[in-house]
Amino acid sequence: MRTQYVSLELNDNDLQVSLFHRHQKDADKVISVTDIVKSEIRLNDSPINVINTDTEHGFNENIEQELYTAFANEKINKMVDDKVRRISLLLTDKNKSCYTICLYLRKGDSRMTKKSYSTVIDELIEYCWLLGETINTDNTEKRRVKQSVLSLQKQEYIKTKEYSEASLGKQPETSIPLNTEDKHFKSTDNSDSAGQDNSDEFDQLDENNAIDTNLVDGLEKLVNLKQQGYLTIEEFSKAKETLLNTLYEK
Repeated sequence: MRTQYVSLELNDNDLQVSLFHRHQKDADKVISVTDIVKSEIRLNDSPINVINTDTEHGFNENIEQELYTAFANEKINKMVDDKVRRISLLLTDKNKSCYTICLYLRKGDSRMTKKSYSTVIDELIEYCWLLGETINTDNTEKRRVKQSVLSLQKQEYIKTKEYSEASLGKQPETSIPLNTEDKHFKSTDNSDSAGQDNSDEFDQLDENNAIDTNLVDGLEKLVNLKQQGYLTIEEFSKAKETLLNTLYEK
């Protein structure tokens, strides 16, 4: 954290990138966007995306979806035993100078960076589209729809909920179209101060999603036991009712 940059800003109509060290109000380094030849995203120090001049390293909606899925899967992992969660962006310029920006860092219950997990990811996707268009124009698609971590998590929750209701023989509720209204990634961060996990926007959805996942798993086990003859119809119905009451009492 002391040696790496912890935030970046796009300014002058997105023609320059300003890099900041921790607790700095003035930029320590300013790079022209057109001088950047490579960007790399690392999640927990493992590369999950590279943009450069290679044909396969542009940016498109499929890659965007893959990134959101990777970040959503990481969010499922609970922060126990001082687990570390880190999101870094590495930028390389035409002079082969490399700049590492630690955009998100959390250890256990303590977050060392200011912005929430979902805010960092939404901003990072915006950077990817801009850098893709600048570094690898020929292999970067024109963006059509903007997603967000929160809307992606809601979609996964709705799918799981509908599957659960179908397993119970219920008619799934009509899904209300999600609001994917564009928002500029430079908006003011309204999250709580660093170290407060409650600022992550979809913690409650994580809990609901976990309940529905447990419900689906439990129902599948009950159905298998009934099909194998270990449960009568009455026992199956009673066990199913007990499972539902236990999960949704939480």
